[in-house]
Amino acid sequence: MGAWEKVTHDLARLCGLDVPESMLIDFSKYGSTFLVRRFDRNGNSRVHFASAMTMLGKTDGASAADGSSYLELVSFLKSNGADPKRDLKELWRRIVFNMAVSNTDDHMRNHGFILKGDGWHLSPLYDVNPVPEGDELSLCVNEDDATISLDLALEIAPYCDIKAKDAVCMAKEILKTVRENWNRLATACGLSRSAQEYMRPAFSLTYEYEDS
Repeated sequence: MGAWEKVTHDLARLCGLDVPESMLIDFSKYGSTFLVRRFDRNGNSRVHFASAMTMLGKTDGASAADGSSYLELVSFLKSNGADPKRDLKELWRRIVFNMAVSNTDDHMRNHGFILKGDGWHLSPLYDVNPVPEGDELSLCVNEDDATISLDLALEIAPYCDIKAKDAVCMAKEILKTVRENWNRLATACGLSRSAQEYMRPAFSLTYEYEDS
């Protein structure tokens, strides 16, 4: 899965999302290892990081099944974030990106916050992988629906202080970027044609809006 995580990581960067530096290394003939620079370190010093699970008082495994929602992250950033305007936009774009690549492992432990001098900030994106059979995210997008649906993402854009027209433009750009680059990046990471065909369903949402 290391190669696919690198593909997804690079797609996120192309989409303008905040991701740390990364690389793919072949240690053996059996597969590749994905390495990412730790964002909770600054030289030899620790940078205080806490997962959304911790900050929101959730238990491990909290998901859409118990009503856990992206709107809770939105509420935290509005109440506690040092730069809510920037982070709310980033979070919303990540929701669209997760849908575009069918990243269904977006549970509360895989979102986090970094404490800087002026307060809490959304951490860089991490632990993102495409899932070919994914049709729901781990977290509800609105209050009760986790379906991979652009309409759902657009529905909550106002909660992130994003105008409807701007949301549509940003979403289409993310979908286009993923659609036009995932094959190329997969090939660059050494993934075979058969491996790419197997994973193609993970990117199906991007093709639904190909002509829009």
